Amino acid sequence: MQLINSVFKCDWTKPLPWQRMFICAGTATFPLVAGFHLGHTDQAVLGSLLGVALSMNDHGGVQKERFAHLIVTSLFLIAAYGIGSILNHSVSFFFIFLFLFSFLLGKVKGKGIELERLLLFTLLNIVTVAGLKLPLIDVLQGSVYALVNLVLYLCLVALLDQSSDISKKINQKINKKRHILKHSLSERKSFLFALTLSVLTTASYLFAYQLKLQREYWIAGTVLIVMIPEISQTWLRSIQRFLGTFAGILLVFLIMKLFGQSFAVVLALIFFSAAFIPVGMNVNFFVANTFISAFVFCLIKITLPKELDLGNVALLRLADIALGGLIGSTGLFLTHRIQAGVLKARS
Repeated sequence: MQLINSVFKCDWTKPLPWQRMFICAGTATFPLVAGFHLGHTDQAVLGSLLGVALSMNDHGGVQKERFAHLIVTSLFLIAAYGIGSILNHSVSFFFIFLFLFSFLLGKVKGKGIELERLLLFTLLNIVTVAGLKLPLIDVLQGSVYALVNLVLYLCLVALLDQSSDISKKINQKINKKRHILKHSLSERKSFLFALTLSVLTTASYLFAYQLKLQREYWIAGTVLIVMIPEISQTWLRSIQRFLGTFAGILLVFLIMKLFGQSFAVVLALIFFSAAFIPVGMNVNFFVANTFISAFVFCLIKITLPKELDLGNVALLRLADIALGGLIGSTGLFLTHRIQAGVLKARS
């Protein structure tokens, strides 16, 4: 019962962030509308992903500092598209890069949400583009949509959301990302967790790659997302991510069952799900994953070849999310047990 309460416990005390909801929804759908009319729907997906990623990395604050943070974040995320496209030509370099970057992410987990999310989304973009094996020309076209979407995001923020609704403590952290990174790299305490994260992420991707699973990056991506230094919270996040993924996919299928699978219906679903991602981020990890999953699954629907069945893709995603959560949680648990055993033997 306590586990159920933890999974579904929501904080509804905060008012709905209407401005953030509209900004996220608008920048999620605008590139797709433009791409559909220009015949670049697949490439425009990269622009849509950037819009939602910016919303999840937007921590408010003084507008000048906020714009600087959003621009830097965009440059990292867009550069990640190109790096992923380049790395997909060399498997060995890709796995070396994945191991090292995962280790870096592990070192900063829990040290500051701004830097952690920046590195997490950068790595997720690299892994996704590399896993999809997108040609560089498609990535370059997608990056144009992403840059245009960045301008749109900044304009909407300037027009609609000029409030400094974030705490002074958070703003101070934004200005100290470089200091946090330098301190984290020199800290010995986080070494074991960072090594565990990098080993599990690389091993899970290699496992899926050797089995030639479709979208093998889903397993590794889940490991990156759910793993944090606390074991109990990692288990909780794994359960919430799986249930949220299931709920999001179910929501998409129900809407499509009622209204069909036309581009207009899918676009409306993307607008709706993207609008509620900022709400979910304030409320509960399960709720956030429900709408993120619905958004991602709609993007899959847009880019999915006609010969592939959407239902099979849904089952595959659920299986990969479950496996990724199990690998991350079990691996962290075993690492802590081994560490405790070593310390006990030494004493």
